[in-house]
Amino acid sequence: MKGIYVVGHDITDLKIAQDALAARESQLRAIMDGVPAPVAYIDRDELCHYVNRTFLQFFGLTPEQVSQLRFRDIVGHGIYQSAQAMLTRALEGESTSFDRLIPGANGVRRWMTIRIVPDASASGEVHGAFVLMNDIHGLKQAQEALRASEAELRLIMDNVPARVSYIDRDYRYRFLNRHNEEWLGETHQNLTGRPMSEVVGEERFLQLQPLLDRVLRGETVSTELLLPQPSGHAQWEAIHYAPNRDGEGNVIGIYAVHTDVHDQKNNEEALRRANWMLSSHISNTPLAVLEWDRDLKLVRWSPQAQNIFGWSSEEVLGMPLTDNPLLHEDDTESIVGLVGRLMTGLEPRATGLTRNYRKDGNTIWCEWYHSALLGDDGQVVSILSFVQEVSSRIQAEERLQYMATRDALTGLPNRLLLQERLTQAIAQARRSGRRVGVLFIDLDRFKNVNDTLGHRIGDELLKHVTQALSGALRETDLLARLGGDEFMVIVEDFDDPQVLGRIAQKLLDAIAQPFNIEEHDIYVTSSIGISVYPDDSDDPEELLKHADVAMYRSKELGRNTFQFLDANLAERRVKQHSLETALRGALSSGALKLYYQPVVRITDRAIVGAEALLRWSDPDHGNVPPTVFIPVAEESGLIHALGEWVLQTAATQCVTWRKAGLPLNISVNLSAKQFYREDLAQRISDIVRGVGCEPSWIELEVTETSLMHDLDAIRKVLHQLRDEGFTVAIDDFGTGYSSLTHLKHFPIDTLKIDISFIADLETDPGDAAITEAIIGLARGLGLKVVAEGVGTREQLEFLDVRGCHCFQGYWVSKPLPADSFVEFVTKKPH
Repeated sequence: MKGIYVVGHDITDLKIAQDALAARESQLRAIMDGVPAPVAYIDRDELCHYVNRTFLQFFGLTPEQVSQLRFRDIVGHGIYQSAQAMLTRALEGESTSFDRLIPGANGVRRWMTIRIVPDASASGEVHGAFVLMNDIHGLKQAQEALRASEAELRLIMDNVPARVSYIDRDYRYRFLNRHNEEWLGETHQNLTGRPMSEVVGEERFLQLQPLLDRVLRGETVSTELLLPQPSGHAQWEAIHYAPNRDGEGNVIGIYAVHTDVHDQKNNEEALRRANWMLSSHISNTPLAVLEWDRDLKLVRWSPQAQNIFGWSSEEVLGMPLTDNPLLHEDDTESIVGLVGRLMTGLEPRATGLTRNYRKDGNTIWCEWYHSALLGDDGQVVSILSFVQEVSSRIQAEERLQYMATRDALTGLPNRLLLQERLTQAIAQARRSGRRVGVLFIDLDRFKNVNDTLGHRIGDELLKHVTQALSGALRETDLLARLGGDEFMVIVEDFDDPQVLGRIAQKLLDAIAQPFNIEEHDIYVTSSIGISVYPDDSDDPEELLKHADVAMYRSKELGRNTFQFLDANLAERRVKQHSLETALRGALSSGALKLYYQPVVRITDRAIVGAEALLRWSDPDHGNVPPTVFIPVAEESGLIHALGEWVLQTAATQCVTWRKAGLPLNISVNLSAKQFYREDLAQRISDIVRGVGCEPSWIELEVTETSLMHDLDAIRKVLHQLRDEGFTVAIDDFGTGYSSLTHLKHFPIDTLKIDISFIADLETDPGDAAITEAIIGLARGLGLKVVAEGVGTREQLEFLDVRGCHCFQGYWVSKPLPADSFVEFVTKKPH
């Protein structure tokens, strides 16, 4: 044996060639060099004894280089190590083969099937091995492409939003995608090859079999069926079956696609019903329904639209939005702009109130409700408009607006419109640098007209005064009535405030003339207060208040005159506002306190009751007397909340004392302003009873002067209070000069003699006489009489001798806090 010849394809030929090697060596080498695959012969030491020309070309080697190299050096150590086991087996007498990606010359890498055939003698001894390398690179690439294609196809099928399968002619599954696996709850490995009837159930298969048979006959079938599901419920599915044909056109299987359309079916049914309901509503709704397409052409016109506007659908369908007989020329621009914004998608819906024309030429008011209808792509496809005629409502609103801003008696602007106009006037004056004047007019002693001639004559007088004031003003001036006998004038566009003085004097003169009403010559005068923007304030509400303050100054100076707001008035107003703010805070924070002054029976010096007196100590204003803060509360309207707090606190204290064994009554003062509430008696009763106090334990004190404000109204409230069980006292009696005739008709239980008479009782014979007369008057009317401000023994003895029932004053005790009052009462000897 001289060496090894490597044969590429047919080993049998190689064996024969070996046997004839000596004779045909040169011929064999020529043959091997013509083999298009690398061929080598290696000995047991893996040295290459022979390689063909293709081998040299692939690896880029010369015969001399090859003779010095081992096989591992040629193919690379990495490949050698991975194939070493197969090489060892070949050198032990076993033929082996394996596939490897072999690196060649110039960076070329090719997949090769490497077959190693042992070179064994007849005795079985292995001398070496033939290495045949068959290029399978193209096959490997095709296999890899096929695997990638199959994986890609399954990936695609698994992501198709439907259940995709392939069924053969025997109704067996050959392919199922992921959605089928999820639907059935099994993997495709477990499902492939199984009959449909077994996989989906006999009932479902029997429903599908007629369709499958049609496909096997060559049809393509698309339909929708309500089919049983693995869950047991029936659901709608869209089905598409298509035949798979072989090269000769024979049907060999079925491509099946099932899509769940159950929700879609339900939605279609809901949509069908909604469309039916919409059509019914459109036909029967009292609203007109119009629709405009993307070109702003009218494409829908409901029967009610014809009823509202008068045109038939044939007359208006297709007309453009920008040029149609419906729209009023003054509103066309706004409605076109609104619909344009809807079309751009900037606004999904909008409402509008416009004037429109009817076919008969009449103008009507219509309220429009527009909605942008969107297509599947989110773009606006049309505008749907619902329309109702609101002409009657607009007329009613205009009437209500007029009534809300006008005084019912005189037709003048009321407070609401006055404040609006004053705000506008200030804004305009701020831009122009001009002034605005506010004149507050109050008729002097107008109440006397109502009391003597009646309210009907009083109302006629107000109308005549309105005409007189209007005649004295410029057309640009605004005259308003605030209520009662109060009027207000706004004067604009002037520089010198003295202009306002001249206007005020003209108004005074206009009112001072006699007014003849139903054969009565009525003379009235007025007091006028003036404030100026921006001199006095730039706030509308403040200007009105300042004019009010100046008006009261006019009354203080004798009436029938006018006064500008001066610094002192403004300062007093600021202080009053500060007090009002602080008083509100004190009421809400619990800073107010009630003190109690004993009421003593003169005959036995027993304490029979107490008068509740309100006290207020403020961090900024100090101890504020009631004579200061009560008028502030009355003017600001805070008196109602303040009075209710005093009443509730006193009633609660009364209940506490009685439970502790002190059967005392408590007197509580009422302000004249509180009588303006129609429900005063009921409110007082609810508050007192609400804390468990009996009305008979509370005496309500009313000043004598307050009785004279509105005799009938106050008499009515006092009777109501008496009916509820309260007793009533007249406080400060003797200071109000009330008529004894009026006094006789009031439901009164007690007269309280004012402290001003008691203070000088010992030195002033006049005060002594008045006090004696009041005691006699009270006893004559069957009333209890209480003297206030008793400070000496002599005063007390004077009252005792003349039959005064009770007294209060420093002779017994000053007003005390509740706990100190109890201590005083319990320790005082009887």
